[in-house]
Amino acid sequence: MSRVVKTIASPNEERRVDFFERDDGFFDFVEMRRYHREDGDLWSPPMYWSPVSSRFASVCETLQIAEREARSIISWLKPLP
Repeated sequence: MSRVVKTIASPNEERRVDFFERDDGFFDFVEMRRYHREDGDLWSPPMYWSPVSSRFASVCETLQIAEREARSIISWLKPLP
């Protein structure tokens, strides 16, 4: 089962990117958006980059490569340290 190894939140904390280490030792990521509901907040993915045939498929050898790939695709993530 994949596990989250790093999370980067947007400055307003309305979005985040979770980086996963997969069972096969590779890494991928998902951008999440916060939905506000009357009974509490809920995180939901607006997009998911996965190894299955997708235009934005990203399966990376290291966490650093996955983060670089995410920063090249997700606009709000680019300027963050």
